[in-house]
Amino acid sequence: MVELVVDLYPPHLQVVEALLSSAGLDPAILYTDPNSIGINSIGNNISIDSSKEVSLSSATSPPPRPQLHLKRTLLQQHSSSTNKRRKPQNNGHKKKTSPKTLISKCEINSHPTTLRTLKAIASPILTVVDSTSASLALSKSSSRMAVLDQGVDSLLLQNVSIARNYYLRKARITRNLELELERRVLPTRTMGMID
Repeated sequence: MVELVVDLYPPHLQVVEALLSSAGLDPAILYTDPNSIGINSIGNNISIDSSKEVSLSSATSPPPRPQLHLKRTLLQQHSSSTNKRRKPQNNGHKKKTSPKTLISKCEINSHPTTLRTLKAIASPILTVVDSTSASLALSKSSSRMAVLDQGVDSLLLQNVSIARNYYLRKARITRNLELELERRVLPTRTMGMID
């Protein structure tokens, strides 16, 4: 069994909602937790007090966080087909055995679905990473910055680049002024003669 629970945020949330709709599933299943007891189908908290009365309160609870719960279970099933396979034993006699088949049981937020649908929804969210290539790439500072810069607005990146260039220009001017000041200082022999 493979199980994955993912909290969704934009832009992945919109992609998953569109994929669920195209697969014939209601995107509202993202906003309900199938494992929680005490939340009804419209997201209201259900509280039972000591007098056994049920009260609904939707104003006090925060809106549900969109969550995707993917689950795939592989089941081994004996086939009951008429095509029986024979397996030789040590004594030379053949024994009839039924072939075993694997059945893939897939669920999205506790709703049964096909493996194709599960793959279609998971593929834009999940990425397979080659650890050797990733560690080599991340050993370079420029690669680390590129990974971080992917999540930042392009206008902010431009402003940072402009500010960095401005800082480097001013630092170079400051360094040149300091070198010029060092050259202007009188040697120690000359200072003694003036006294």
